Amino acid sequence: MLKKILVPTDFSDYATHALRGAFRLAENTGAEVIILHVLEVVPTTFYAPSVFTTEHNLVEQELHQHMVERAHDELKRILAKMGEEKQKVAHRIVVEVGRAYPIIMEYEKEEQPDCIMIGGRGADALEGTLIGSTTDKVVRHASCPVFVIKSDFDPQRVRKMVFATGFDEESEVAVKELKYWQEVLKAELLLLRVNTPTDFMTSREIEQAYRRFIEHYDLHAGLHVYCDVSQDEGIVNFADDVQADLIVVPTHQRRGISHLFLGSIAEDVVEHAHRSVLTFNLKKRKGHH
Repeated sequence: MLKKILVPTDFSDYATHALRGAFRLAENTGAEVIILHVLEVVPTTFYAPSVFTTEHNLVEQELHQHMVERAHDELKRILAKMGEEKQKVAHRIVVEVGRAYPIIMEYEKEEQPDCIMIGGRGADALEGTLIGSTTDKVVRHASCPVFVIKSDFDPQRVRKMVFATGFDEESEVAVKELKYWQEVLKAELLLLRVNTPTDFMTSREIEQAYRRFIEHYDLHAGLHVYCDVSQDEGIVNFADDVQADLIVVPTHQRRGISHLFLGSIAEDVVEHAHRSVLTFNLKKRKGHH
């Protein structure tokens, strides 16, 4: 079903949760896990090559090599703590030197993973950190689905998936993706319509749109209507209220198609949700093999 899962890691607790989640998903699907760590080291010789001697270059190369080896050792130590989980799953460790986001995107292009699993926050758990911004960029631009993992995540224990929709035709790509992951995770699907002051539908309009929607897409999912001040707050608060295991939010490059599918909605949900989030890009998404 799944062939490859890409896991960028910075050794933080959030990244380790993502790694464990990836191994659990891989164990259930037979996928290979590619563990990617990027050492964000600025090569001084790149900026002033004439200033440094060959000897300095060699010292810098040795330093980078030493850091790469230490990163490999740290990843092996993290994997060793996982015990039996890692024994059952094919995996590769890759350590690169450079800027995290471009290298993650390079690996996505080369490896064509079925999904990326990435931690929701960096090592210091502060918003706006380097790793936090890397996660935001990956969510915005990745062609494959991205799981943003906020805490311990076991794909085999996902019982409730929340999918917010405006019942638009624009949802067709999203629904195909949604049905695929519902099958993989074997979860109950909760269809959510968030009513806001600026995007309001009556109960009758919602019920009619819901009926057309589930019949058109052959969906088995209950309807839930939630009122809040904004789409992203409604999605996050509803997921908390029903104790959902996963929030599913499509992201979109274009603007003005519908209130729900703006890229900013997905990014806001990723930033504020207390639960793990699955996003996929409606514009770039490829079909499943």
